[in-house]
Amino acid sequence: MQVHRSIQNLPVFKNAVVTIGTFDGVHLAHRAVLDETVRRAAAARQQSVLVTFEPHPLEVGRPERAPALLTTPVERCAALAETGIGHVLVLRFDAALAALPPERFVREILRDRVQMRELVIGYDHGLGRGRSGDVEVVAIVGYLEGIGRAERE
Repeated sequence: MQVHRSIQNLPVFKNAVVTIGTFDGVHLAHRAVLDETVRRAAAARQQSVLVTFEPHPLEVGRPERAPALLTTPVERCAALAETGIGHVLVLRFDAALAALPPERFVREILRDRVQMRELVIGYDHGLGRGRSGDVEVVAIVGYLEGIGRAERE
């Protein structure tokens, strides 16, 4: 597993199968999403990529509601490495990233930088400003811009 801490120096993935989230603790539901991401990437002979954040998004947006983390960043990387995910992109979560509307997040980060072809997310996942984006937003952007599929697991 390769860990990338800068979006500027990412390798060229071309048609990556992506999942996104904080994945603290890598519990059973996380494992299901990660396993499906790895399975789909292997079936398509593509790279599997996890996009995650540091610090936890709630620490920036609503610090009083931020959960106590179950693992340190080093422990989280070790747990993620066991899943078979190929790449982990750690994005610095700050006010600017928090303010991105979901369509821009999908377009500018997932499509343009990560080169996502397919997205696998959990049933309750939200992305973009205020977690206002969901699989339907990704599917619409994908349909309009040729990204591919987005499905909940």
